[in-house]
Order: sequence, then structure tokens, then C-alpha cells
Amino acid sequence: MLYPSLPSWLWQVELSWNSFNKDDIFLLDLGKVMIQWNGPTSSISKKARGLALTCHLQEKERGGRAQIGVVDDEVKATDLMEIMEAVLGCRVGNLYTAIPNGSINQLQKANVCIYQ
Repeated sequence: MLYPSLPSWLWQVELSWNSFNKDDIFLLDLGKVMIQWNGPTSSISKKARGLALTCHLQEKERGGRAQIGVVDDEVKATDLMEIMEAVLGCRVGNLYTAIPNGSINQLQKANVCIYQ
């Protein structure tokens, strides 16, 4: 489900590790738990925009009752990674680099992806 009041730079992608890349932010919405996964080379502005969106969804869609977890370093966030792997399975292979900004349109720049 894609939320109706979200910005145009946000879109839903396949619920798979294959959708992840090094440069973007991904939100796994599990209802009572929302996990923001930050790509290892994602910018501070993308991380901040992603967290603002996650907090907005927590407040507006979950009435403030959902727990938010942020994976900024997979090694340090083992508990959140276990949850993600339970949903997505074990990741095989390496993450790829996102398509360069010059190759995509304005709406796709600084994207945040949501899974539910």
C-alpha cells in the first residue's frame, strides 16, 4: 500500500534485497515496527528526509504507536537486521550503486522507498 499523502519523490518498490542500493533510503513498514535502512553512501540530507517521513508516518498512520528503528550501520544494528532478514530473507551478493542523478528525472532524485 502506498500512502496517499506522501511526496512525489517516494515510491513503492519490490519487497526484496534486490531493490536496495548503496545510495538510497528504504523504509520497511511492518505495522507496529518501522525500520529505516540507510544506504552506506546515502547523504545526510537523504537520511534526514527519510527520518522525517518515517516520523510523519508513525504519527499520522500509526497514531504514534509504532516503534522506529534506524539501520545506519548494519554491523551495529544486528537486532534490526535480524528483523529485516526474517522478512526479506538473507541478502546474497553486494549492493549496487544507484543510477546516477543525471540519468533519472527530478522526481526520482533523493528517493526514499517504502515497503509494506
